[in-house]
Amino acid sequence: MLEIARMLSENRAHLIRNVIMGFWDGHEIGEAAGSSWFVDNYWSEINNYGVAYINIDACGIKGASRFISYSSPETWKFLEEIEKEVLGKISEKKLPLKIGDNSFLGVGIPYVFTFATYTESELEKLGGALFGWWYHSDEDTLDKVDKNLLEVHAQLYLGYILKLATEPVIPLDFEPYIDVLISETIEINTIFSKVLDTSFLNELLNKIKFLKIRINEFNKLIINIKERYQIDTINKTLLNLSRILTPAFRSTVDRYSHDPYGYRPLTKPLPRIYQILDKMSKIKIDTQEYYTLTIKLRKQLNILHDALDNAITLTDSTLNLIS
Repeated sequence: MLEIARMLSENRAHLIRNVIMGFWDGHEIGEAAGSSWFVDNYWSEINNYGVAYINIDACGIKGASRFISYSSPETWKFLEEIEKEVLGKISEKKLPLKIGDNSFLGVGIPYVFTFATYTESELEKLGGALFGWWYHSDEDTLDKVDKNLLEVHAQLYLGYILKLATEPVIPLDFEPYIDVLISETIEINTIFSKVLDTSFLNELLNKIKFLKIRINEFNKLIINIKERYQIDTINKTLLNLSRILTPAFRSTVDRYSHDPYGYRPLTKPLPRIYQILDKMSKIKIDTQEYYTLTIKLRKQLNILHDALDNAITLTDSTLNLIS
């Protein structure tokens, strides 16, 4: 991180956006206490100006060869451009979770955490220790660092940062995000449709598909945009789409709160409603508990529908303004 900061500082004349470097304490206590404090105390600044959060961690692990990226889907396309250039291949993409000091989900900040780990067979022998058997122990010493891989990591993270900090149009693309939402809605319907009435998911799915149409039109329109006011409008729209969609679809709390650290329900499709449907599928219909869960389900569905409505309205407004 210090070397990346030094290089960025020496070339700051080429940057069109600020880069803030943070060293978090309280990583595994108090729900990532350091980054949570930062978000809580600088919420307005982060909400108004935050472009992305890149978590730099677990770099240069000796013996690692498999690159995994827990990252927001709207970043996947530009990440893969950099990865092909630096790694000669793309990383395995996974959805962002409340790990790696990702205290920014509630605000709706795109997240990137790319690291190298071991193959599945190697992990099986290591008992699933992603960062080595020595991680966070007295044995976690410099001899566990692969210097060549550390340099590759530095190049990768620097490439990510430069792309975000130098491109006039912020390199976010929400088409992969919408594809994830479509896939998750279909998956959750497949899981629960045999035991519950999931017809309410049809309306949600149709709305997601309509948003995809609008996003595709938006992407086509911005290809040849050059005017300053148009670029500013597009960038505001891209950031606001993250602010709208991420808290609703990748978190289970409100925008001003934090999901518990390592919260497993975030690994499920449409986590806001998955837990509720899972509980409903295991109890009798004619009970007070079931009725209470239907009310809770409706409220969480309202959050998802509201986010989609707002995203569609925002995209339509931008299309009308710059077309």
